[in-house]
Amino acid sequence: MYVRKKNGKLVKITTWADVLMEQQAQVQVSVGGGGAGGDGGGGGGASGPVSYLFYQLNITVWNDPVGYRGCGEWALYDDVTNLGNVTTANGQLNVTGETGTITANKAGLAGALIAEAANGDTTDGFIATNIGSEVEWIRFEFTVKPANPVLAYSIWSANAAVRYPNSWTFEGSDDGIAWTVLDTRSGETATLGQQQHDFVIP
Repeated sequence: MYVRKKNGKLVKITTWADVLMEQQAQVQVSVGGGGAGGDGGGGGGASGPVSYLFYQLNITVWNDPVGYRGCGEWALYDDVTNLGNVTTANGQLNVTGETGTITANKAGLAGALIAEAANGDTTDGFIATNIGSEVEWIRFEFTVKPANPVLAYSIWSANAAVRYPNSWTFEGSDDGIAWTVLDTRSGETATLGQQQHDFVIP
């Protein structure tokens, strides 16, 4: 009697004791090999937050359906203990040692350009040019991909409570084309103008 081992070789078996010993040996090889592979797989599943070159608010619903739409300051953080701290130059970042550029799919009113949603001043903000204008996204592009991932963000309402997004996804990308959803919000409102709201990425 012959038994084919996992490596393809044939082994001659002469007694039932030999059969049992061979079966036990194959089980041990199978379990041992699988265990090593399982350890590697487990390491991959435990990956933490990822840093991106682009971060974007993809806005689907606004609190003001017919008026001028926009928001106050928009800030990104790599340290959740810094929430609300936008007093430094490029204060919207709060991501260690990084700079970048903010853009939107719509132009802003004079004195309420998109750059004013990321200048570290919570008393001004971005308001779209046309009444009811569909501001679909507000995007920040880092000059260089940061070493630290963004862990949280803040949005301020503009000069009126209704000038604040209601529903959106917060997304990251390395090329500005393929996006990964990091956070989803719906039914968000502000009760005052220039009001801060903080969001920690789950």
